[in-house]
Amino acid sequence: MLRDRYLVDLIKNTIIETVNNNINIDDVLLWEMIKMYIGGNSIQYSSRKKRSSNNILSAFQKRLKRLKENLVEDPNFETEHDIHEH
Repeated sequence: MLRDRYLVDLIKNTIIETVNNNINIDDVLLWEMIKMYIGGNSIQYSSRKKRSSNNILSAFQKRLKRLKENLVEDPNFETEHDIHEH
């Protein structure tokens, strides 16, 4: 996950915002808040990313199913080629 540039930037920005918004608090409490916000933001990001990946996969599966159904109804090279492409 740390190779994901967006996530790394999200973590960096979370740290900066948390520090800037909590200047007058104890360092131990600040560290706990940073960890809490990073955890929450990381979970939200991972959930969105997984949902997006699942939606893309589902769309490909539906398209492949339609292509296979079309191939059974009307066998042709173009449809067969599309199936092998996906």
